[in-house]
Amino acid sequence: MKIKNFISVIIAAALVFTAMPIVSNAYEIDGEYIENEVNFVYTETVEDKADFCTPLIISQELADCGVVGLKEIQAGSVYDTDVKTNSDGTFTKTTVFNAVTDEDTASACKKLERLDSVSLAEPNFVLQEDSFTMPPEISTPTSYYKNYTKWWFEDLLHIPEAWEEFDTFGEDVIVAVIDSGVHVNNVEIAENIWEDAAGHRGYNADSNVYECAPATSHGGNVAGIVAAKIASNAHLIGVAPKSKIMPIKVSRSSLSISVDAMISGINYAISNGADIITMSLGTTGTSTMLEKACNEAYNSGIIITASASNNKTDLAVQKSYPSCYSTVIGVMALDNDGQTLCDFSNYDSSGNLLEFAMPGRTILGLPRTEGSTTGLTGMSGTSQATPIMAGLAALYKSVYPDHTPEEFLYALRNSYVRTCVSNPTVVTNAQYTYKVPDAVNLLRYSNTQPTVSAYAGTTTVIDNDNGFIYGLEENYNSIDDYVSVLDGSYEFIPTEVGGGTGSILRIYALDGQVVRDYQIVIFGDTDGDAICDARDYALCEFAADGGQVSDAVRFAADVDFDDSVTADDSGIVSRCGVFTDFVSQIR
Repeated sequence: MKIKNFISVIIAAALVFTAMPIVSNAYEIDGEYIENEVNFVYTETVEDKADFCTPLIISQELADCGVVGLKEIQAGSVYDTDVKTNSDGTFTKTTVFNAVTDEDTASACKKLERLDSVSLAEPNFVLQEDSFTMPPEISTPTSYYKNYTKWWFEDLLHIPEAWEEFDTFGEDVIVAVIDSGVHVNNVEIAENIWEDAAGHRGYNADSNVYECAPATSHGGNVAGIVAAKIASNAHLIGVAPKSKIMPIKVSRSSLSISVDAMISGINYAISNGADIITMSLGTTGTSTMLEKACNEAYNSGIIITASASNNKTDLAVQKSYPSCYSTVIGVMALDNDGQTLCDFSNYDSSGNLLEFAMPGRTILGLPRTEGSTTGLTGMSGTSQATPIMAGLAALYKSVYPDHTPEEFLYALRNSYVRTCVSNPTVVTNAQYTYKVPDAVNLLRYSNTQPTVSAYAGTTTVIDNDNGFIYGLEENYNSIDDYVSVLDGSYEFIPTEVGGGTGSILRIYALDGQVVRDYQIVIFGDTDGDAICDARDYALCEFAADGGQVSDAVRFAADVDFDDSVTADDSGIVSRCGVFTDFVSQIR
């Protein structure tokens, strides 16, 4: 198997008149990919279900496209691969394949996409692990925690404080680690390995078997950062040390990691109920299939984190995936000064792709071997920053299990207290600022309830018992002049005719959840236009005669404040309508 790392262009030129420009069709491939492999989406329609083709027959039918072998990609939760019954009685089935070809990749993609049965064909892009191994000077375990972990674990992110305040270690949260595999029986992680209903403790997405023996120590380092257990090793503890790790191996025996395995891995995480997916891997290849897999995971409620990669590159110029997908939280690496990105970390000059940085310099993870308890892995990279974010997500989901990925991102964006800047040795002509999350503030943010208050100097009353706000002036200008909301926000929803009785002040918590609605009441205003005039008399009289009206209208119609609506009230409103009386807004 060969891997290419350049832009491949196939140009088909036609002979044309010399007076006309040459027309060319180009198929460009950006990023590193496995030569002579193509991933594609194949759909066939048949009259009888028994007529669906086997992979062998499909491979033979696609021989003219260079296909010499097919492997089905497990993608039932990413692409809808169930057989569909059509209105005309025929049946349709979609399958996702990885193909081996005897033609160059670009040519095979181009030929496949010409077929009606193929909706998409693309190279099998290769992803890289985004970390560096531990420097030799820390190869002994002396003072590991003190020297390499305490600064970020306690002093920067305040993780132990979050454990204590919210009584959580990430219990009942499943974190899918899509990586090179994990030693699932190592004492540091064994009790935190998720099992499926059949007792399987790991999945190999490349070969579709239930084993995840690590191809490198990278996956174990990542898993340990998330969920190394409490009180086993004095030098190692995970951010969410009682969360469950779902190990998903995507490395081939040759150590390459390709998109077909990533799709199967994400598919497995979706199908088996993962709460969080973390991927410390990156490619510059633009894969529509990988993006769709991430989108489907996100839409199923999974929080996704991915590494920004380590090329000290501006992602606004050269994107890295999956970290730059809109449904993924991309993570840059913060140096141990707590103020700047590491000098290897990619960065974003646009402010539109990546927002967050986590510690990424010499982060400790699981031992290199199954039975070891002292030979911890220590690595630097955005690969290590990413599982720290995943660990925070696990703590968050443990406290707020019903919250969505959108709510988690909202809390991240609004709860941070620290920032860091781009590395000045990498970015010499500008400075970009990024958010550094804090565990305590993150968990507090969604637990904080908004407080609704009336401004001093006004006659406004916040009636929490009845859900009314009154005491505003007739025909007032703006609710902003009367009410404030602390630790939350609000939306004003007027009636069809104005901002009067029956208008809604909707209160939101910091995480964007609706907390409650208040109804605006202007005494004497029963039609909702914020003015007491002759038009309100009829509805007031209707209420006085026992007619059914809303609670807000009945409250507004009680203009003599005796807790009942009678002819006396409709009389006051009537006189107000011809400007011979007025309605007090001070109850």
